[in-house]
Amino acid sequence: MQKSLTVTVPAKNSETISPKEAASLWYIRLREAPADEDLKASFKTWLREDLKNEQAWASIIRVTKVMQHMSQPHMLSSLNQTVFYDKKRSEKQQKTFRWTVGGAIGLVAAASLVLVMLWPDISVRWRADAYTTFAETRTLALADGSSITLAPLSAVKYDVTGRHRGVTLIKGEALFTVQHDAERPFKVITGDAVATDIGTVFDVALTSHGTTVAVLEGQSRVQTSNQSHPSVVLRVGEWAHVHAQSINQGKETPDNIATWRQGSLLMEKGTVSALVAALKPWQPGIIVVLDQDLGRRPVSGVYNLHHPIQALELALKPHGGHVHRLSRWLTVITRS
Repeated sequence: MQKSLTVTVPAKNSETISPKEAASLWYIRLREAPADEDLKASFKTWLREDLKNEQAWASIIRVTKVMQHMSQPHMLSSLNQTVFYDKKRSEKQQKTFRWTVGGAIGLVAAASLVLVMLWPDISVRWRADAYTTFAETRTLALADGSSITLAPLSAVKYDVTGRHRGVTLIKGEALFTVQHDAERPFKVITGDAVATDIGTVFDVALTSHGTTVAVLEGQSRVQTSNQSHPSVVLRVGEWAHVHAQSINQGKETPDNIATWRQGSLLMEKGTVSALVAALKPWQPGIIVVLDQDLGRRPVSGVYNLHHPIQALELALKPHGGHVHRLSRWLTVITRS
């Protein structure tokens, strides 16, 4: 029997909850308590706080309309039924709409799946020449003899047939094993950085906090996308993080670079929130940390990426945190 858990959505976004995730949770809560006027007021306050919140909520509503069009009206209700519930409904009708989170699993599995995973991913797939899904890795053999190994939830666009070989990392992380050709430089481009091969194997990771390039073999030249910062040359074990057109450098044991290829994650002096972010590509659905303080708790260790829920439980145990699997598509982390 599935454990029931009441999910309380913060009035303001926490550092670990994106507007899309918060919108999905608001949808659950509003469906769980459609006659709760205080909840509706809090929702409206959240909605007005940020334009991104309004956009995320609008996406939820668009998804419901699409799914209704697909002849699935039994799964979702209209916005008016959700937010502006008629208090004159009979007690029997009210009970019908007073879902627990466990009873709303069909809703969150459908709406969150389409909105958070498929909806934004469509544009990425249109632009990409190759991509991966949750917990999937894929190796591409390029025409020039180079190869690309994609981490989960990653996408690339490439052209290696011209004089200047280029790969754009659209999303996620990838390991590049490059066939060196001094006359035809091999460049990997992200929104923040450009990494140029100097006969090397290197890993490139793109996140909301910038781009990180780490070298396993040979050398790689890294520069900001607008060339506002002098380029740096990385050698074996060295890495560079590019963000806001600035570059920070460091050194790492080569064996600790791109360990995702072996299905493991090494985290040193990280946080619960950082661990959650690293595990998201390996766990289908949404992972939400509702306690901001818990999200800032320190985490260090080696974690099995093929068993992300167990990894989270292991990391949370010293901090009194708990993992609640509400469905295949929704995991909530709390202190109790």
